[in-house]
Amino acid sequence: MQTQVFNAGPSAIEALFANRIDVAYVGPNPAINGYIKSDGQGLRIIAGAASGGVVFVVRNDDGINSTADLGGKKFASPQLGNTQDVALRSFLLKNGYKTSDNGGNIQIINAANADVFTNDAKKQH
Repeated sequence: MQTQVFNAGPSAIEALFANRIDVAYVGPNPAINGYIKSDGQGLRIIAGAASGGVVFVVRNDDGINSTADLGGKKFASPQLGNTQDVALRSFLLKNGYKTSDNGGNIQIINAANADVFTNDAKKQH
């Protein structure tokens, strides 16, 4: 058996559809999107594996202490349409914020998980 690492769920779903992998561990949004895209024929969801929410991780020197401090900030998300990206965009909208692609002042940078930790995400913009 050979394993393959994907940055985020949408890429894993694409590999599943291309018969490059047999099983993927992904979040609910890519799984549901893949199921809908294939009219329920391209994949089968066999188990849920996580619950309990997510958190924001911020720099100590960024002045972010609450949701009121998020305006004008840059966020990193692994991939457009993955679970974290959808949850982030939903959270921002529910809290009165708009992203720059929708006329707001919050920028979302899609960056590989490893690049977020090494600051290579900044190089993408």
